[in-house]
Amino acid sequence: MSHNPEKGYDKDQTKIVTIKGVDSHLYTQFSELANLTAARSGAVFSHILAHYLRNIKPIIPVVSNRRILDPGSNITYEVIVNQNELIISQKDFESVKMNIQFIFMNIRLLTFDKTVDTNSLMENVHSIYDSDVETLGKVSKLILLSINRSDSEGLQISSDTKDVTIRNVNASIYEEFTALCHREQVTVGDGMNKMLSSMIPHLEIVEIITRFVQPKIQSPFVISLRPQVVVKANDLEELGENKVVFHRIKNLQFDVDIPDDLFTNSILGIYNCDNVIFPKNLPKLLKLSKQQTYP
Repeated sequence: MSHNPEKGYDKDQTKIVTIKGVDSHLYTQFSELANLTAARSGAVFSHILAHYLRNIKPIIPVVSNRRILDPGSNITYEVIVNQNELIISQKDFESVKMNIQFIFMNIRLLTFDKTVDTNSLMENVHSIYDSDVETLGKVSKLILLSINRSDSEGLQISSDTKDVTIRNVNASIYEEFTALCHREQVTVGDGMNKMLSSMIPHLEIVEIITRFVQPKIQSPFVISLRPQVVVKANDLEELGENKVVFHRIKNLQFDVDIPDDLFTNSILGIYNCDNVIFPKNLPKLLKLSKQQTYP
């Protein structure tokens, strides 16, 4: 993983935890991903649990939901939450004289006016969650989908459960998590299933980007956890020099007339998508090279 779950990890402040009623399939996926790292599984568990508790779903600043960020970057993240109605213009972004990207969360209606275009969104907006979004300017559909995560869905939780024991879990983070479960009146097992459902896809993205995509390009856009995405030739053309990764899309459909070179040059990979309809005449080998299951 490009981040380091062991950083700041104090083994003296850890404990062994046993949790009942954990989804067997979700925990297997977590274990497979944790085993790919050089970190202890307890450290990985504590790391994603800390992000989940703070409701910062992308693992930032090293990996965002849409791009790998330069480790030496001096970008600051500011979060805007719980607004009823918000209209943003290019002048609003320009008035901020610092290298800041904004995260918008829980905005009932978030409108970017006609002065905000694709480049402006890319430069100024890190991600959007739990918000209704309207764009009045010329904005790339695929880039907007990578930024706006409001419609994203977590992994399905099954009734096949088991008891799990995890060593080296950060004690204070785990206590905070059990307190959250108590406030929400759910068992720790149910709370863990909800957390894994939300966070496993982000762990997958970290691994996919750092292992397969980053050597090819520094800043791919990631579209993830959507029930359906339909891609037309002009959607890919609007990307310009940008590249896109599709991840965990239930139904991903490409228009029949997308040229082979445009498809190949624009799409870095299609990972863990349930149903994919490719352009009609796309060669079989190109399909096989793009569509993969990971891990």
